[in-house]
Amino acid sequence: MISVFFVSLFMTFFIVRFFAHKLDGPYEMRARTPTKKLRHKTGYDIHHIHIGIAILIVIFVGILFDEISKIDVMFLGIGSSLVLDQLAPWFNQDIGYFNKKSILYAFALHLFVFMIYFIGKKII
Repeated sequence: MISVFFVSLFMTFFIVRFFAHKLDGPYEMRARTPTKKLRHKTGYDIHHIHIGIAILIVIFVGILFDEISKIDVMFLGIGSSLVLDQLAPWFNQDIGYFNKKSILYAFALHLFVFMIYFIGKKII
């Protein structure tokens, strides 16, 4: 099941980054991404980190009451990726989300999670 987690973790990263960069354009076209549309409709400053945290909370609560399934693991990967992707520009606020450094930092955070698994596996 760990492979389901890592596939969903990295696929979410690549899909979110691809579409965020593809759909973000000049100011008059800014409301093309789902989170930007949600921000315009609700008036709240919602980013995909908030969606990721909501997914993680729902999955963790579900795991408390039931056994973990592959779908749960997949959503853990998706939620984790959404959170990790937004942490990179948050840690270094001098760079924006669409900066190349931000992409590299976010990818490094994803790789860090991947490496922790293998380091933990060797220790145990």
